[in-house]
Amino acid sequence: MRAYALAKLIQVAGGVDARTRLQKCIFLLQEAGLDFGASYSLHYYGPYSRDVAETTDRLAQADILEETMASHQLGERYSYRVTSSGAGLLDAVETSPEEKKALEAMNPFFDLINRLGSEPLRNLELAATMVFFHRHGPFDWETAKARTAKFKNENEEAALSQAEKLARELLHELQ
Repeated sequence: MRAYALAKLIQVAGGVDARTRLQKCIFLLQEAGLDFGASYSLHYYGPYSRDVAETTDRLAQADILEETMASHQLGERYSYRVTSSGAGLLDAVETSPEEKKALEAMNPFFDLINRLGSEPLRNLELAATMVFFHRHGPFDWETAKARTAKFKNENEEAALSQAEKLARELLHELQ
């Protein structure tokens, strides 16, 4: 897992609220072509990466990310922001040729990073799960959609269609 890419994503997004959102955004961005080097498996909330979780924890321990926890009706929600010292470190690291190249690779994805940050979390979960089934099944879109509906216990066709639209757009396969 590329720690620089994770920290830069959080910086560009202006922070990320919820670990689940972070997991789904990185998965979808990676499937769209932005290499984070994260391995994913299917989990209750959709694709999950231990690499992302461990890298996020390490960045928080190193004071590159600020992790805040807030209680809500379903438990605890963790949010992440790049600290001022983390921002300074990102700026310094971006002077190296390797990280300049990594930043250039991320540039085309900045609008998408912000778009995913504003998507409803349930839509991200459904879209990420659908992409997982489509790419890693591999299944055609209709089968991936049906498997997502069953896996996520989602019966609302409008929600599934909206997630499919997002998934196809991210993979540049919208018809």
